[in-house]
Amino acid sequence: MIYPSDDLRAARRRLEEIKEISILDDLTWDDKTKVFYIRISIYLDKEYDFIPQNTEWYITVKSSYPFGEIAFYPSKINGITDTFPHQSNNFSDKYYDLWRTGKLCLDYYSNSLGINSSETEPSSAFDRLYWHATRAISWLYDAANCSLVKNGDPYELPSYESTSTDLFVFNEDLCSLTIWEDIQYKYGIAKINVKCLSDEQKVNYVTRFFSFDGKENIYSPFWNENFKGENIDTDVEALWVMIDSPLVVNHWQAPMTYSELFDACKRQNIDLINLIKNFARKARDAKNHLVIFGFPAPKQFGGEPYEIVWQALELPILSFKKQDFNSCVKAKSKNNFRSYPGFRPGEKGWWQNDRMNILKSDKQLCWIDSENWSSDTIQARGSLPNSISGKRIAVIGAGSLGSTISEILVRAGVRNITFIDNEILEAGNLCRHTLSLSNIGQNKSEALASKLYNINTQNTVKAITEKVRLTESSVAAACGG
Repeated sequence: MIYPSDDLRAARRRLEEIKEISILDDLTWDDKTKVFYIRISIYLDKEYDFIPQNTEWYITVKSSYPFGEIAFYPSKINGITDTFPHQSNNFSDKYYDLWRTGKLCLDYYSNSLGINSSETEPSSAFDRLYWHATRAISWLYDAANCSLVKNGDPYELPSYESTSTDLFVFNEDLCSLTIWEDIQYKYGIAKINVKCLSDEQKVNYVTRFFSFDGKENIYSPFWNENFKGENIDTDVEALWVMIDSPLVVNHWQAPMTYSELFDACKRQNIDLINLIKNFARKARDAKNHLVIFGFPAPKQFGGEPYEIVWQALELPILSFKKQDFNSCVKAKSKNNFRSYPGFRPGEKGWWQNDRMNILKSDKQLCWIDSENWSSDTIQARGSLPNSISGKRIAVIGAGSLGSTISEILVRAGVRNITFIDNEILEAGNLCRHTLSLSNIGQNKSEALASKLYNINTQNTVKAITEKVRLTESSVAAACGG
């Protein structure tokens, strides 16, 4: 049996000083989650439209208190069920026996709680639990008054919690935003390439956006040639949809079922059911396909849009021709077969099967973690001004000093760099060089270019391996300008 420490007992007693809090279940060890919990009720000054006057919560505390995480979760009984800003997705209540998953982000964006942003969380046992509890009450009042976010606060996306190990990456910035603002199409077909980051993780990225009929090439994001190499799959078709704002339900919760997704899209005048129905004709190949939703996002709430953000959703394998089954080891459900009892072969029967068994309303969505890999995002900190990063730079000599300076330049945002060196890397160079044992015997310029290609997906890196007479014209020609 694990018992709370004296520090934790004293911190718990201090909760009695807070008039809005009543203790319902005292400090109890939960062996499943390996934390102590306290079940409390929080009583507000009145009944609000979105928040009841009296709600129940669980405070979880690590046994190492005052160290470790302190968390506030809505109770499964008499707890809030919606999701608000500065809160984890509160949809699921299946994993925990007692509380829902909508943990409050109490140490995040302190301005939103009306607290001086310079105030930091106290570390003492006497103050730390009390500090979290008072902030939880402030959070609840702000949620009730729809004031958790204010104009000027850093922009926060809903939590599209992923159940996949895959990753979707995109390349969007202020320049591409202006391109999208001139595009009249609101949906179409995207060509996706897939590459492996590791044995366990695949990366999906768009190479081209087309109109739905595939006749017009709308936009092609830039990826350097090294990033596009070694794909495990190319030109996989996905459905892209441009929307006005993030898809949310229940205030700030990402849709978690197909019913919620279709409703959220309908509120933005998008008939997603019909789009998927038409896209399904292109996707009956016994493979998973993506739907990617794009929307303009600002840097701060209330600000002007700064970039397009894409959020990827993986569709389940749709109904397909029976003869394709043997080529698809992933398809394990009989619901995917053309021969499923009660459904006629052909597009009409397949779509009926899709809606009744594969895309049914209560089926949980498979969101995919989505990240912006643009230069602006990757070099968000410590980047050089554009007057330097936008220049074509030649590094003459890829030795110890040249390799070090070059790596610093590329990591700081230089997008076009050329290395000029005809020497081979030897073991004696390694004590000072940024290359490694695996590069012994390789040309320094080529090995360094290969390494620095992988730092940024939008840069252009060249290697010159022959001797170059150092004149202004010859260096310019070697650099491509």
